[in-house]
Amino acid sequence: MAASSSLSGFNPTSSDDPVFDDIRPCRDQEVQGELRKIFSNKKVLDGILRFWHPWLLSSGLGPLLRPLVKVYLNKKYGRFSTIEEFQLVVADFMRHVMRCTTDGVTFKGFSDLDPGKAYLFISNHRDISLDPAFIDMALYDSHLETVRIA
Repeated sequence: MAASSSLSGFNPTSSDDPVFDDIRPCRDQEVQGELRKIFSNKKVLDGILRFWHPWLLSSGLGPLLRPLVKVYLNKKYGRFSTIEEFQLVVADFMRHVMRCTTDGVTFKGFSDLDPGKAYLFISNHRDISLDPAFIDMALYDSHLETVRIA
């Protein structure tokens, strides 16, 4: 959801125009392929290692452990076939991040949003991924469609 409903002819719920293929949201039928890309990404694997055990990367064991992390990810998440399955895992992770890194998070006003309308969310923070993640948590917990970022 990323536009004002006053734009004539704009359909905020459609990304079917091929011009947006490189930035559009993933579709359910693409989940398996996208997960394979994610699970093969060195930066993702190193980020997970850093999150689990920061000392492992600095010890030089990172390259040896990446294949094990990849196997773990494939075993735990590799059977996902829908965006919703993946979002549930991300939501659980975000709840953990919020518990461990904040004194509490309160979402207000999301129950007033109309699911049939598009909204533009603007953040005054400068974290390109965490700000939308918090907005997504509020939307997800309010049973609304999560944001699309480009």
